[in-house]
Amino acid sequence: MSVECASATGSARRPLPRWAQRLLTREPGTALAIFRFGVGLSLAVALGTVLLHGDVRPLWFPPAHGGYTPHGTGWLFSHLGGAGPSQVVAVFVAVLVAGLCLMVGLGGRIPALVALVGYPALTSLAPDAVGAYDVLMTNALWLLVLGQATATLSLDCVLRTGRLTDPTRRVFAWPRWLALYQLVLVYFTTGIQKVSDTWVPGGRLSAVYYVMQQPDWQRFDMRFLAHVFPLTQAATLAVWCFEVSAPLLLVALALERRGAGRVGRWLRRAPFRRVWAGFGCTFHLGIAATLVLGCFSPLAMSFYAALIPPPKR
Repeated sequence: MSVECASATGSARRPLPRWAQRLLTREPGTALAIFRFGVGLSLAVALGTVLLHGDVRPLWFPPAHGGYTPHGTGWLFSHLGGAGPSQVVAVFVAVLVAGLCLMVGLGGRIPALVALVGYPALTSLAPDAVGAYDVLMTNALWLLVLGQATATLSLDCVLRTGRLTDPTRRVFAWPRWLALYQLVLVYFTTGIQKVSDTWVPGGRLSAVYYVMQQPDWQRFDMRFLAHVFPLTQAATLAVWCFEVSAPLLLVALALERRGAGRVGRWLRRAPFRRVWAGFGCTFHLGIAATLVLGCFSPLAMSFYAALIPPPKR
């Protein structure tokens, strides 16, 4: 059934443009719910780690209260009367609770909005102690504000239907598409910036080895990697090729959906997306097991939920 819209007079109807019909596409909310859980878990890990290590005061309190020198207060703390201890603790608790609510799917879009406002406000207080994944977190929270991420696999669903899942509920598909685009964009832009001799084919391919020798990031002593240096070179090449070729995933998924010719039919039969996701998840699990990089790995893997295809009708 084609989507139609009324004219200004209401007497005539004409089909919506194809692109508008695509934006109105709906699908089960399972993938978006898994994405929501992963983002909430990553947010809880990011703030929970700071809390467990007792770093709230040194990171975000002003110097008069034993903290690291703030570079600014930002608009949120300016409206709260400054970045004093009480304001910082209030925002911290609000964002941490928001992360937990995202995990269990309680409150609809409100927890994502609270975290979207509060998390950047906290990280802006100490810009020397942030990571690149903070921007990725902000983008993920935007998608959860825009999408309907508690339609299923959530406490909201339990309160609404009495069941954890609701197979009849459909959500807009475009937030999942944006999450998939974000995933590809992160890998591709990261890969094309790795142009040194330590990364690109034909060079020494020593990047992975040297990263794992950084004492600030190591989980344990990895000097033994010097004895298997060629394996680290192979890992470096594989990661670089994986990142640079990320846009091919979008091409493959488009051909798979349209079934374009022999290639499309082959992609529908081949486990392309599973192999791609398997490599990426293995890559991030390896990072989490060997390096201390905050919530980067769980947050990045949250976006892999966008690869879950909607069930065929």
